[in-house]
Amino acid sequence: MSAVPDWTYHPLRPMANALLGERRAQLLALRLLAGVIALPGGGRAIERVFDHPQLPAEWAERFGARVPVEVARDAIRVLPVQGAGIVEVGPVGRDDIAAVRAAALDRRCRVIALVDDPEVGEALESHVDQVIVGEPVDRHYLTELDTAAAVTALADPAAIVLATPGVLIAAGPSWFNRVIEAAQSTAPPPPTLRDVPLDPRRWPAWCWGLLVGIGLIVAGIGAAAITSGPILLWYDRDYLGTDVGGRIHRRRCHLDRRTHLRLRTDGSGVHAYRCRHAGSG
Repeated sequence: MSAVPDWTYHPLRPMANALLGERRAQLLALRLLAGVIALPGGGRAIERVFDHPQLPAEWAERFGARVPVEVARDAIRVLPVQGAGIVEVGPVGRDDIAAVRAAALDRRCRVIALVDDPEVGEALESHVDQVIVGEPVDRHYLTELDTAAAVTALADPAAIVLATPGVLIAAGPSWFNRVIEAAQSTAPPPPTLRDVPLDPRRWPAWCWGLLVGIGLIVAGIGAAAITSGPILLWYDRDYLGTDVGGRIHRRRCHLDRRTHLRLRTDGSGVHAYRCRHAGSG
């Protein structure tokens, strides 16, 4: 499946990169989104406006992202709203302890700290959900934007699947939503004409809409043929007094404005125009 970058600022991305630089523009966009979510009801408003799908329960502690310490605070605030269930922060050094503590303070997802020093892990143990010393071996880190690969990896109930910073930078935070939607696309296909019952009272709304659309198309084609063609309808023939040869009696061709408008309404205004000029010639 193709991946399309969809940062909320994507239409302004070239301008932002030119003014601020690519890295600073990305950090500013993440910070602005985090600021909106920090407002009362901000996270719920974003979920409702953008109609985010719900994270499957079986993915709650297995699907997320790995982020560096410098963006941990904003990522822990933004990514759960976008569909992440776990955020892994690392590597965390001694100088990053205070930053990680502050980032995990109001977390809405599982936060894991990756440390190299066991003493750093002890300092963070009571502030995060899990501390891992060294590089974890039970992780599946995604480096490509392919949502199908993510769904395939998550099919293993024991796998912990995390997007790398490169994926999030290229695809934007809503990459999680696209993965969730890709997994939900295995639902049964929509009904077709073969599924429509014979009883018209049980026809679905889309079937009636299809019939109305076909009727309008046929009627439009017929009206166009009548208007542009050399054919008079039977009631116009009787009213104008024309015969099979198309000759119109002079006494009936002096049409007043009301008659002319009536014929135009019936789609035969061209012939009424011809009759008027034929009678005056």
